[in-house]
Amino acid sequence: MSLLLNIPQEDLSGVYTITNERNGRKYIGSSLQIKTRAAVHANGIAKGHHSNKKIQKDIQNGDNFVFEIISVTDKSQCDTHEEIKIKTQLKEYEEIVKALNSGENIYNQETLKQILSRWRNIQQEFDKILKRKAEIRSFLQLPSDKLLFVYKHNIYDSEELQIIEKELLKRMRT
Repeated sequence: MSLLLNIPQEDLSGVYTITNERNGRKYIGSSLQIKTRAAVHANGIAKGHHSNKKIQKDIQNGDNFVFEIISVTDKSQCDTHEEIKIKTQLKEYEEIVKALNSGENIYNQETLKQILSRWRNIQQEFDKILKRKAEIRSFLQLPSDKLLFVYKHNIYDSEELQIIEKELLKRMRT
C-alpha cells in the first residue's frame, strides 16, 4: 500500500509538491487549505487512487510519496479571498514552469496544455483585481461625503465594501 508522508499540521494557502520517494518525480499543486488538500491526496493514495495517471501508476507499483510545502501565500498582502486564490495559483504555475525549464521529472506534464490555458486566464483575472484595487484605493482618497456616496451606491463585492466601510469608520473616529 502506498502512503503520503509529511502531512502538514496547519491549513495554510500556498504551493506544495508531492514527490515520489523512489524515482523523485514531483507533482506540483496549490491550495487555499493545504492541510485539507494534503489529507485528500493522502486518502486517495492510501486507497490506491489518484486523478493523475502517472501518480496512479506509481501507486500501483507500491511507491510512497512525500508532501512538502514550497511556498506560502502572504495573506497580509491580499485584500480579498479571490486575490489570495489567484496569487497562490500564479505561484503554482511559476513553479511548474520553473521545474519544466530545469528538466525536473514532474507529473504535471500530462496536463501541461490545461495548465498553460488556466495560467493565462488567471493572469487576466489577477490583472483585473489589481485594477480594481487601484480603483478602491483612489476611492479611499475621496472626501468623506463622496466616499459615503460610493459606499451607499456600491457595485462592489462584500470584501471591497468592507475596505471602504473600514475607512469611513476610521474617519468618523478622528
